[in-house]
Amino acid sequence: MLLVEVSDTSLDVDLNVKVPHYAAAGIPETWVIDVNRGTLHQFHTPTPGGYLYQKTFQRGDSMLTTMGVTIQIDAILVT
Repeated sequence: MLLVEVSDTSLDVDLNVKVPHYAAAGIPETWVIDVNRGTLHQFHTPTPGGYLYQKTFQRGDSMLTTMGVTIQIDAILVT
């Protein structure tokens, strides 16, 4: 249902190589947490060519998951 990738030194590979593979595999929702910038990249609605939906969240934002749950980004991006 959900794949979470935590990125420290490999953000480019995570976003541009791994995420398209996850979409092609049909994973419904993927998050990439960029620990250096304190952001969360949300992807959902997979297709063979990539995810149809992508949004980046920062501290102070809230995010609605595809499972209908609202999450405060600060609760995920702990220091």
